[in-house]
Amino acid sequence: MNTRSNAAVPKSSVVASPARCTTRSPIPSWASSGAAWAAKAWDSLGRPHNAGYAHWRQAQAQLDAGQPATAVTAAPRAAAAAASGHAPLTAQIQALAQRARIPLQAPQPSPVAGPAPVGHGAPYGLTARELTVLRLLAAGRTNAQIGAELYISPKAASVHVTSILRKLGVSDRVQVAALIGVPRTRRPPAD
Repeated sequence: MNTRSNAAVPKSSVVASPARCTTRSPIPSWASSGAAWAAKAWDSLGRPHNAGYAHWRQAQAQLDAGQPATAVTAAPRAAAAAASGHAPLTAQIQALAQRARIPLQAPQPSPVAGPAPVGHGAPYGLTARELTVLRLLAAGRTNAQIGAELYISPKAASVHVTSILRKLGVSDRVQVAALIGVPRTRRPPAD
């Protein structure tokens, strides 16, 4: 075991992880070149899952700091490639990429783009993004909470919610929950 190299890698991860919890902005610890350095160091030690973790945290920190998804695509793609075979980490990377709408595979150029198929399998004509918003809406999340989780503004979340209400033919969130079968919880009586 090469202790000289092994000692340097955990130090970068140990320094970055607590900083992510204690600083207001995660950018200095995970999104800077430190995460890239940690990922390279883990790769050189033959530890791709640790490298994938570093790339995943880097992407998460960049998105949390408000960087646009288009500027962050390299980190989750590198994380997905490194995490291959590690199901829990892969699931977290895929969830982050889905929330931020970052494709994990580089787009393949298509020779000729034809018209998009209409109405294939989407219930009530909802888009994939609206289905994601619907799940959060049914869980009782506010527009601000939906926006934060999906890395969009509360106004964009509001637009999605309005579109969902229109497509489902209902007028409020309670009717959405009733329509999709979310059980109502009883509120305790007021004192």
